[in-house]
Amino acid sequence: MAFDLDNYEPVSVRIAKFYDAHPDGRIITDLVHYLPDVAVFRADIYIGDTLVATGWEEETRGSSPVNRTSHLANCETSAVGRALANYNLAGSDPAKRPSREEMAKVNRATKLAALPDREVAPVQIKGKAHGPIPAWMVKAAAEAGVEWVWDNRDQIAANPKRPHFKNVNGDDAFWPPKDAPPAEEPF
Repeated sequence: MAFDLDNYEPVSVRIAKFYDAHPDGRIITDLVHYLPDVAVFRADIYIGDTLVATGWEEETRGSSPVNRTSHLANCETSAVGRALANYNLAGSDPAKRPSREEMAKVNRATKLAALPDREVAPVQIKGKAHGPIPAWMVKAAAEAGVEWVWDNRDQIAANPKRPHFKNVNGDDAFWPPKDAPPAEEPF
């Protein structure tokens, strides 16, 4: 089930509300766990020297288009949003405690759960990656059950018929669909 993200408050709005109400307030974040693909942040909310709330978040690199390039920043922002919600800065509706960023994460998980009923691993590039993996490729790989691909996008100019991605362990080849947004195809 997709959520209407317009019903949830962005973390930036919560931060502005906090500093408006508490000019002496501080938001301190700490990267408490980091592996190449998983990060966990803790955010502490202080008023003066008093700790008034905490929030935690975990993000996995590559679990969304944003997390392919910015999983640390996304994780930190979500931890801050959760801490501010724990301090009762979650907007006027108590049922909307999650931030817009957290609900976007739920939407991503819901979309992955809707894929065919089998274990699906995020697609990964073997060798050199030539830019972020486009959303169409993530979907195509999940539908094909492909976990590892070669990135051929650097060779498209020389041979336009060459597939953009190729399965490392098979003959599956992937080209962008005709309706793929141009922003997802940097080559």
